Amino acid sequence: MSSPTPEAVTADPGYRLVKDYLIAHTGLAYYSDRDRELARIIARRMGKYNLRDCLAFLSVLRSGAEADLELNTIVAELTIGETYFFRHPEQFEALREIVFPEILARKQAAKQLRIWSAGCANGAEAYSVAILLKQEFEAQLRDWSVLILGTDIDHGELTDAREGYFSEWTLRTTSRSLREECFVREGKMWRIRPKYKEWTIFSYHNLVQDEWPPFRAGAGGFDLILCRNVMIYFSQEIIAKLMANLSESLASHGWLIVGHAELTMQNEHALRVLHTPTVTLLQKEPTQPQYSRAGDVAFEAAPFEASRPPEEVFVPGPGPRPAGPVPPSDSDIAELRILADTGRWEEAERCCEKLLERDPSNAEIYYYCALVAESRGRYADAEIALRQALALRSDFVLAQYQLGVVLEKRDHGKAQQVFHEILNALDRLPGHLVLEAKDGLTVAGLRELTSMQLHARNDKGRGRRY
Repeated sequence: MSSPTPEAVTADPGYRLVKDYLIAHTGLAYYSDRDRELARIIARRMGKYNLRDCLAFLSVLRSGAEADLELNTIVAELTIGETYFFRHPEQFEALREIVFPEILARKQAAKQLRIWSAGCANGAEAYSVAILLKQEFEAQLRDWSVLILGTDIDHGELTDAREGYFSEWTLRTTSRSLREECFVREGKMWRIRPKYKEWTIFSYHNLVQDEWPPFRAGAGGFDLILCRNVMIYFSQEIIAKLMANLSESLASHGWLIVGHAELTMQNEHALRVLHTPTVTLLQKEPTQPQYSRAGDVAFEAAPFEASRPPEEVFVPGPGPRPAGPVPPSDSDIAELRILADTGRWEEAERCCEKLLERDPSNAEIYYYCALVAESRGRYADAEIALRQALALRSDFVLAQYQLGVVLEKRDHGKAQQVFHEILNALDRLPGHLVLEAKDGLTVAGLRELTSMQLHARNDKGRGRRY
């Protein structure tokens, strides 16, 4: 059966109900007076299910087996936008000259950088940031833990982002020298080099419907959020809600970049404005002085002026040496361990958040954050937390093993790679060596667990073939 025409859809008595449902559940008020554009997409989706009745399609959206996936597919079609590398060059100039120098100076003690590209599409923006950081600030970031999170509602785009393949069109504004340095030509496509992928992770997140923030495995919020031209489709009510959520997701002194059409709500959320000749930046006002983790000096962000050179963006403020937060003790970690081991996940999650506020560089706490997230089906959160743990402690074999377990639920190929890497590393160690004292886990024990993971998957595969 062919798809109904857009005219037939708008003439259907049930069209208004479908339209109201979509706007109510997505916030896409942009389509309130664009019936033909909306009806064309609805007609195409109805054709997929061989439906000619809008009420039948509404039933699919409300309670069908593919309800969530179908709604997300429609949202992806309604909000489709063009993206390419280093789009809005003035934005990247501001990142290079103002934002990153300020963050790097202010966070020298913590050595932790978290960036979120909200509405990342095929990942071009997230990878552009990674390239900028690697090319301009790699020496300063050598000992840092860096995370660049890209989120979107389009599963297809997220798959493309994870694979890292891009067309000539997506790279059309990238110089030849940069293209050859950062990408490898494969047929008609360009694959981004592994060096520029190591800080990035991509995950599904619906800005309107899902929980905030998308990164729940840590404390302190994001140092930079890029959410440019993502909210142009939403109503003012939804924009206000999203701006509040974005502000809450920022670390103190954190930066937010949105499009010019999305700047109307910033003053309600303690975000101050820095106007440069080419771009407008928002920065979260701290509620109290921020201190270095070592507790040596109190830092205050100085007022900004567009003409101020980058090296003067950040200055130390006066004040006595503060006591600072007390790092978690062994008993604190033991309590967290007991909560996780006994399956008291809500208490464990609250404990993780409190302990990370006191010590955001503790790999073991991130490990337990991952266990909590995995227990609740939040596999993307679990992956982020485990990668954070491994960035802080590269020899954390339990975290590496658990990363393989989590990846097995989302990306079999990457999981297999992790398990093989563990086995290769263990082959160089004596079997009786205890790897994790608190668990009593030996090299031989971990080798057996890892081999079981590999064989279990292979056995399932053989079963399906027969």
